[in-house]
Amino acid sequence: NFMSLNNFFLKNYKYKYSNILIYLFFLFFLIVGSLIYKSFGLSIDEPFHRTSGYFWFYILAKKIFPLWDQLVDLKNSIEQMEWSEQFFRGQFNEYGPLFDLFSVGLEKMFGITSTKGAYELKHLLTFLTFFISGIYFFKIISERFKNEIFSLLIVFFYFTSPRIFADSFYNCKDIIFMSFVIFALFFSLRSLRYYRINDLIIFAFFSAIATNVRIMGIFLIFLFIVFFFMESLERKNFLKEKFHCILLLLFFYIFFTYLLWPYLWFDPIENFLY
Repeated sequence: NFMSLNNFFLKNYKYKYSNILIYLFFLFFLIVGSLIYKSFGLSIDEPFHRTSGYFWFYILAKKIFPLWDQLVDLKNSIEQMEWSEQFFRGQFNEYGPLFDLFSVGLEKMFGITSTKGAYELKHLLTFLTFFISGIYFFKIISERFKNEIFSLLIVFFYFTSPRIFADSFYNCKDIIFMSFVIFALFFSLRSLRYYRINDLIIFAFFSAIATNVRIMGIFLIFLFIVFFFMESLERKNFLKEKFHCILLLLFFYIFFTYLLWPYLWFDPIENFLY
């Protein structure tokens, strides 16, 4: 019985209605998340991250549009936020603000003026990021085991883990980091398999975003390099033929990391080391 179950899950087999099941599975979770994202309160970190997004929105607007007539009002509104005094003193400027900046940009785009509406929008955005990461997680598992039913089962555990599912609405730090690690891992595996330039660039991009969210995202690049050199020990002339891939990866990773992290613009070496 165990062997039969093992073969059912792990053998390379295409099920008749698997595509329909996959679409219905992800559609179900998308609908559920879209219906309940307003039902959650705030986590302790959310006021901090909203202030971070607005602070860097103001700094960039001041640099790019110094004559913008709303700069004074924008600064005054930020000063009313929690943590604003520390940000203007430079106390927490090193935290990567990319996701928070993007959220503020959406607030402005959709004309959201209430604090409640702003947090609800960010909860929806956090959930959608998590949801898309589930699709890429499914792709990773499916490519590994060549079994779509087994892959759906694993993603089901990923989606329904109570702590993860709840946090996928109000944890704009850990859940976002986890999601972008999954995006990066998907393209790192493709890069290790095919060594195509476009996969390497996308991998570098998502690794840079993960690093922006949490500095330990840098381990993604180091892991790739370790596996690259392990493969070079097994294949003749591999290092000579593919070493340019490492150079391209490092170049684009550094490029995207600095492009997406305004804190590094002002003192690229010292601020990165800090």
